[in-house]
Parts: sequence; C-alpha cells; structure tokens
Amino acid sequence: MSRVMIVNDSILEGRILLDLLSRRGYQVGIARNGFDALTMARTFHPDVIISDIVLPRMSGLDMIRRLKEGTEGYDIPVIFASSSEAKNDRLECLKAGGSDYIQKPIDHEELILRVEVALRHKTSIDSLKRREGILRAGSLRDPLTGLYNRRYFDQKLAEELARVDRYGSILTLIMLDIDHFKRINDNHGHLVGDKILITMAGRLKLNVRATDTVCRFGGEEFAIIAAETDLKGAFTLAEKMRETVANEPFVVSDDLALTVTSSFGISECKRVNETAQTLIDRADKALYEAKKSGRNRVEWLG
Repeated sequence: MSRVMIVNDSILEGRILLDLLSRRGYQVGIARNGFDALTMARTFHPDVIISDIVLPRMSGLDMIRRLKEGTEGYDIPVIFASSSEAKNDRLECLKAGGSDYIQKPIDHEELILRVEVALRHKTSIDSLKRREGILRAGSLRDPLTGLYNRRYFDQKLAEELARVDRYGSILTLIMLDIDHFKRINDNHGHLVGDKILITMAGRLKLNVRATDTVCRFGGEEFAIIAAETDLKGAFTLAEKMRETVANEPFVVSDDLALTVTSSFGISECKRVNETAQTLIDRADKALYEAKKSGRNRVEWLG
C-alpha cells in the first residue's frame, strides 16, 4: 500500500483529503506544520507528499528543503498545493524540490491523477536504485568465491587506516595463500582448483569474526583485514584458520578428497600515517617467510 503524507494546517481540508485518498486505497498520514512533517517523514516513510506552502512554524518550502537535504527524503515526490496563480510561486516550489503543483481549490480527480503520476515516477526511481545497488554490490564481489574482491579490499583497508590515523585504533592484516596450488591445477585441472578456492573461501568465512573482512586478493591468495586486533590476536586467528584448512580434507567429489595446507603472513599497523602498500608489503614479506620456512605455518612482521 502506497503511503501519502498530507501537510496541511486546516483540519477540514486535511480531513477531506484523508477521506479521498483513503477511499482510493492509500495509507495516509497528516502533519499540521512543517516541523511535525519532518518528524513524521522519518517514521511514516511517505511515497508522496502533498503540502501547503503556507504553514505554521515552518513553511512548506523550507520543510521540503530540509527534507531533501537527507538521502531518505531526496527522492520523495512532492506536490505543492496553493491558491496562488503567480508563475513565480510555482517556480519557487520547483526550486525548493517540489515535483508538481496543484491549484486550490483542489480538483479531486486531478489530484488523484497527479498522485498516480508521482508514484509511477518514484517506482521507476526506486527500481533503478535497486538495480544500481545490485550492480554496485556485484562489482565488489569475486564471482567465483563470493568473497569481497581486490577493489573492495583497497577501499576497506583505506577506511581502516584512516580510523587508525584518527582514533589511534589497532589494525592487523593477514595475507594467506594455498600451498602448492599450481600443482593442484596441473595434476587435477582448473575445475578442481576452482572447487578448492570455493571451499577455502567458505572455511575462511566460517572462522573469522563479524568485524573481520575477508577478501580474495588474487589467484590463490586471500586477505583478512582484522580491525581492532593486535598481533597476538591476529596470530591466534590465523593459526586457527591454518589448522582448520590442514586438518580436514577438501572433498572435491565422491572419489577425490585432497589434503590442502596454507601459509599465512601478518603485519600490524601501529603507526600513524602508515600506507596501505607498506602494510601489504610487510604482510607479503611475512607470507614469503612462512613459505620459505616450509609452508603450512604462520609468520608475522610488526
């Protein structure tokens, strides 16, 4: 059911519009002044607003300007109602963020048509925003594993480093990759390799905390951004994941299960103005040391 908010200080006019719109199947809310309208909009979530221009405490124009400043109210269509026939008044309504203007006394059938047009317009905008949201979310996900991709990793790491600079918080980065992954691909084929990556991603997601961000960094390499976590905590987390990977075979099919191990490198950000690249480089260096020392182990650099 579409929601229409009426902003009108006349009890009689408000009641007439309430009855008219309710009979047409709309859910209707009424505010008597601009301040009440702003408060109601936050909880009623109107799909369309019908507002007088002249209102107590705050004019309809000022109310809409305030409403349009927020993201929630930006796309709500507004139909202004006024007895003024002046062109300048209509232009002021449009400048304030109104989408339509209806002359008083209001013709009821005309109002219903204008509401229907406004609703169709809002439905189109909402549908477009949903599609954009889906596309945006998809552009930040790795299509194979469903984990966040390198693009999201770069954005998230920059955000967390900014938090370190601003609040002095703690941050660690865990880099890991699957040991001898090329050998798996060479011996069993890339489809098996893909299944190993998918299973690996699932195990990582199951073993991290809600505050951790798991990403596919590239190829067989993964990254975990561990916010508010010191080196000791990150080592405990990495060791837990290493054991989870190594101790349970990766079941590829009914007749194929592979023992897989992984190596981990950790770096900790303690310094203000650390760059993402230096943090990544230290974690990569620690990962290299883990591999050089025999693989299936965790190494760190502070």
